[in-house]
Amino acid sequence: MKKKTVPLLLVAVAFQCAPAFGHAMSEADQIRAQGGGILEFLRQGAVHMLTGYDHLLFLFGVLFFLSKFKDIVKFVTAFTLGHCITLIGATFLGIQANYYLVDAVIALTVCYKGFDNIGGFKKYFNMESPNLIAMVFIFGLIHGFGLSTRLQQLTIGTGLDLLGKILAFNVGVEVGQVVALVVMLSLLAAWRHTASFQRFSMAANTGLIIVGGLLVLMQLHGYEHQNDPMAVGNLEKHLDAHEDLGMSQAGTVPAGFHVDSPGGAPHADHGASTTTEHEDHGPAQPYDAVIDRIFETRKAYKSAKSDAEVLEAHHPVAEIHTDLLSLRSMVTDYKVDHALFDLWLDEGAAAAKAIDAEAHAGNAEKTREAIARFDKAVLAIEDLVHHPKAPGTSTDLPPGYHVDEDGAKPHKH
Repeated sequence: MKKKTVPLLLVAVAFQCAPAFGHAMSEADQIRAQGGGILEFLRQGAVHMLTGYDHLLFLFGVLFFLSKFKDIVKFVTAFTLGHCITLIGATFLGIQANYYLVDAVIALTVCYKGFDNIGGFKKYFNMESPNLIAMVFIFGLIHGFGLSTRLQQLTIGTGLDLLGKILAFNVGVEVGQVVALVVMLSLLAAWRHTASFQRFSMAANTGLIIVGGLLVLMQLHGYEHQNDPMAVGNLEKHLDAHEDLGMSQAGTVPAGFHVDSPGGAPHADHGASTTTEHEDHGPAQPYDAVIDRIFETRKAYKSAKSDAEVLEAHHPVAEIHTDLLSLRSMVTDYKVDHALFDLWLDEGAAAAKAIDAEAHAGNAEKTREAIARFDKAVLAIEDLVHHPKAPGTSTDLPPGYHVDEDGAKPHKH
């Protein structure tokens, strides 16, 4: 292999693997969180920190040369204080930003710490490093905002209920951080007693700069292709988007495909056969366009913050409900748990009716509760369609339903 092809290969692997190992809220996590309580949000916070490679890389950089216990406590406290402030404050107040861009800035903090660790400020700028405690606190604020953007992907209530879930998520983040710190400090303490520590410390921190730079590019890449934020973490959808983009730019589509509107994604002709089975993911998916439209419309009520915006949410909900009915007719012959699909469809219809009634009555609080209920149904239906299970095997039932015995149909209490 030629030497200059190696960096290109590394970049390609980073772009293709990063979405799969990213720490966006997965569809399964969103479904669990929508109906979950305090313990579920505590679990999600811990998992999110432990899978948050950018947070972990930054912490690794901060701890790299710290050996005194008081210094470790001082810097970790500054970082923790910073991310608690923005995680709790931004989420509770509904302060939002594009999470790709926030994560790109977080990746830059990884580069910064690696650069600081190799003495970059003195070496290249002939100046002392900025006050590290202050910088770690500021970077903590940025990392906390990144955590907040993920948590705000969920519709999780208002008032004290919202605050309780945010605090639980934050406690989970701290638990995950403690676990990560114990592992990192153990590894660093053992490594410091070997001759290779000084020899490879420059390489390790240079590696932080390189990886941080790749993460910046990855997030900017995601920002460029953010038509469907729900596709974050879904490599198959991401690659499909590239294929669609290439087709639209070329101005041609393969035989049997067409484009309904300028800028639309090419898809199979309406008269073409669409029942070809896929080995891993179930049937071919002509309904992807409907699901994409559902999640595009979903943004309208997900972004609603003020009471006035919430009361207007019944419009996109009505559009989505119409699309869900259309989706049901499209999966009739597919290996989807139709009984469970119908239960969630009924749940969505009931929630949509409640949203319409409460919105017209001017009751924003009740409308928010009904929106959370409707959103849970939407996510459950999407999961059923894209991750088909054998009928009767799913435990994710709509509220108020149960199964008395194995094989029996779900029914209300």
